[in-house]
Amino acid sequence: MTAQPVHRLTPAARHRLLPAAALLWIERAIPAELSWLGALWLGYAAAVLTGLFDLFPGSVRVAALGLCCVLTIALLARAAIRIEPPALNDVLNRLERDSHVPRGLLRLQAYGPATELSGPGSALWTRAQTEAATQRVRLRLRLGSARPGPRLLAALAVLAVAAAAGGVYSVVAAPDRFARLISPWPVPLSAYEFRVRMTPPDYAAAAPVTITLAGGDRQALRLLRGTALQVEALDGPGGWVLDGPAGLSADGEITPDRAGTWDIVQHGRTLATLDISIAADGEPVIRFDGTPQLNASGALLVRYRLEDDHGLSRLAIEVDGERGRPRLYPLTDAARVGEGSSYAELSRDPRAGEDARLTLVATDGAGNVGRSSPLLVTLPERSFTNEAAQEIIAVRRALFGGMNRQRVVRRLGTIAARPERYDENLAVYAGLRSAGARLVYSEGDAAIEEVGDLLWDIAVDIEDGGASRALEDLRSAMDELMREAATADDDRLAALTEQIERAMAEYMRRQIDAALEAGEMPPSGMMQGLASNVDGDFLQAMMEDLKDRLAAGDTEGAMEALQNLRGLMESIQFAAPSPDPEAAARAEALRDLAERLGQAEIDQGELRQETIAEAIRQTINVGEDGSAELGERQQALSEAVSQIEQGLAEAGAAAPDALDEARSAMQAAAAALSEGEAGEAGQRQGEALEALASAAAELERQAQQAQQQAAGGMMQPGQSGSGVDPLGRPGRGFGQGSVDLPDEQRLRRVQEIRALLEERARDQSRSQEERSYYLRLLKRFR
Repeated sequence: MTAQPVHRLTPAARHRLLPAAALLWIERAIPAELSWLGALWLGYAAAVLTGLFDLFPGSVRVAALGLCCVLTIALLARAAIRIEPPALNDVLNRLERDSHVPRGLLRLQAYGPATELSGPGSALWTRAQTEAATQRVRLRLRLGSARPGPRLLAALAVLAVAAAAGGVYSVVAAPDRFARLISPWPVPLSAYEFRVRMTPPDYAAAAPVTITLAGGDRQALRLLRGTALQVEALDGPGGWVLDGPAGLSADGEITPDRAGTWDIVQHGRTLATLDISIAADGEPVIRFDGTPQLNASGALLVRYRLEDDHGLSRLAIEVDGERGRPRLYPLTDAARVGEGSSYAELSRDPRAGEDARLTLVATDGAGNVGRSSPLLVTLPERSFTNEAAQEIIAVRRALFGGMNRQRVVRRLGTIAARPERYDENLAVYAGLRSAGARLVYSEGDAAIEEVGDLLWDIAVDIEDGGASRALEDLRSAMDELMREAATADDDRLAALTEQIERAMAEYMRRQIDAALEAGEMPPSGMMQGLASNVDGDFLQAMMEDLKDRLAAGDTEGAMEALQNLRGLMESIQFAAPSPDPEAAARAEALRDLAERLGQAEIDQGELRQETIAEAIRQTINVGEDGSAELGERQQALSEAVSQIEQGLAEAGAAAPDALDEARSAMQAAAAALSEGEAGEAGQRQGEALEALASAAAELERQAQQAQQQAAGGMMQPGQSGSGVDPLGRPGRGFGQGSVDLPDEQRLRRVQEIRALLEERARDQSRSQEERSYYLRLLKRFR
């Protein structure tokens, strides 16, 4: 009989059973399967680390790795089948031997007696087991002497030496080979290289930045919102994509609008990573730099100071007054940080001639908005001399003043029906008809705003033959150059300057044609000299200076030259009238009377509507009689018109005949209402409205003519003491009081610079591009 296991081993002994069994199994497998397994992997490692696989495509190494894995599984399976698990007795013997404990000590704990014991025998056996369990022994495991055959052992040694030598070389020259040992990818990360081009948004006015990204790199990027990223592979196979946050994916070009991680991924493998964060962009800070000044063209020169994190901003000016909603007028899309100026054409605002609050509004490329403190000014008001333009402006003013749309449409139709007054211009006719149609078929205040702008454009075109429109085109062309000067290439800059030249020529042509038609040009000899100065001398020299600065890369100098050119074009005037302070006072009085008459026309229209309602009430005999109250209001309106007539006499202006007709019809309507005849009163009020409309148009023309005479109150270019020549150019010492002549040292320095440039321009060893650059700089000294 054999002893039966009772498993009374101590915890330390039980914990050693499994490692001891594994060690016995390994020692039995070493002579065969495990030795071959070691040789297999040592051979693979030696081939990788010594660079043998570098001679073949990456797929060969991957196939070898896969073969090693398959053979490993096969050898281990063969060993598991061939070698039985060690018996408990063998495991205990191995533990007793390696730990140098008395033979049979562990087996005494693990087994019971072979036969059944009783009495003293059982007690002695239990006592022996207890004493064995209480002995303090340290159990150890030691490797046995199992080894492969001599030839296999020699092969293992050779492969181990080769792998070690390859490992030493890889540490120094090719560290990525260690990663390739177990990599399932045929192409290593080191074989990849990418170029990342970051193009900032236009408003930042910054040049693109390019970085190189190696395979396995992780690069942190801090970008402005709107920056475009273009990723291009410099080395390594293609077939990769960009994977971003929230499941976004792209082929190679992205414009991130949020922070996050973008991975360059190929078949599920991350080749490189971009950690993108969006840079903070605060609100622009904008303020007026002095009070806006009215220039010769009727625009306000607005100087400002702008602060912004990242450059260019869109700039507009908001106009808000006592009546009407605030209106926003664009100034420029290329406002630069620091001091700047722009021109605001505000005479088209419905509140022209009134006090209004101006607020500068700056919007950067990220959409942040900054506002200046409001500035109270009197809006400039344009004078019109053409009768058709005056009537259109009068209708426009009445429209914004609240006149009934149907009445506005009828007045526009009346103007359109007399084409001889606007030289039978089909564009004017179509514009007037279009304005009327919009009022009829469009509802809401937006239609009134659109029609008001259209009527303004029509009137201005009639007045100056398109010169104002040409000036707007010139301003737009200059703004476009200012916006792109820092980033555009030479071809684009050349196209932009050519666009400015065309716009300048068109504006000058329109100005001269308008002046000739109005009979305001100076004598022919003076006009010829003026045209020569504009076309051949000064303007051309300024344009050449602008081109040279752009070609030389002097962006700041080019912007200064552009501002000077713009100031000149805004100042050009032809034969402006002489100052007349008395005409200015008379024009102000007539303007006030015209506004009062316009308001009376609006009040009369509202009163007529109420009178018609009263007539209907009288017909159906419902409600209380309101004729008396309406009569009192009609009488007050009649007296208001009488006061306007008196004011015209005091201003030295003839009252329109229609005004007396309107007053008579209003008095008749008041008398009819006092007698309770609302129907009769309504007819008289209709006559009064027609007469008031005619009188208002006539008075508007008188006010425009008076204001045109008063417009000469500003000192004109070329007049004594104006500080500018006939072209509006600053004269000597303009704004300074004296001329700052260069001293001898500065002259000598200029000559030295010029000599150096000439020397480099003649040096044939330099490239043609570099010598051309020096030649362009030399033009600045001519």
